[in-house]
Amino acid sequence: MLHWGLVETIHSSTYPGYISGGLKQTLNYFEQKESYGFIATKELNDIYNIFTAKYSDILEQKDGINSKPKIKNGLDTNANSQFQSLAKDKDMKEIGHRLYDLYCIYSKYDHFGFLFFEVNNSEKEVKSDRFSLQLACL
Repeated sequence: MLHWGLVETIHSSTYPGYISGGLKQTLNYFEQKESYGFIATKELNDIYNIFTAKYSDILEQKDGINSKPKIKNGLDTNANSQFQSLAKDKDMKEIGHRLYDLYCIYSKYDHFGFLFFEVNNSEKEVKSDRFSLQLACL
């Protein structure tokens, strides 16, 4: 049986690093849309400002308002470094193995950010049910 306190601990300690990659991809997506002329520069700047306000614990606009946000120092991690940390911890190695398998499955669907935001905005019970089901399948 999965111990949800452990999952909450993992989530709270890795959340900024996990989401930083998705935020960077999403901001790059909008930057590309602006470069192609699909959205106006003002709209891109509004997106930058909204994302910075919403994720102020992770993003900062070092070059001022209307500039592309950057990930705050220490939070710009990648999945590989996070899984290496789990693998090195004898108490976390087994759950790290299971999480790595889930990551490999779900990251393939996350390239455009749709699954990330859908899962992120789901009710806690829905997230819990999905996660339990996936772990049961491993």
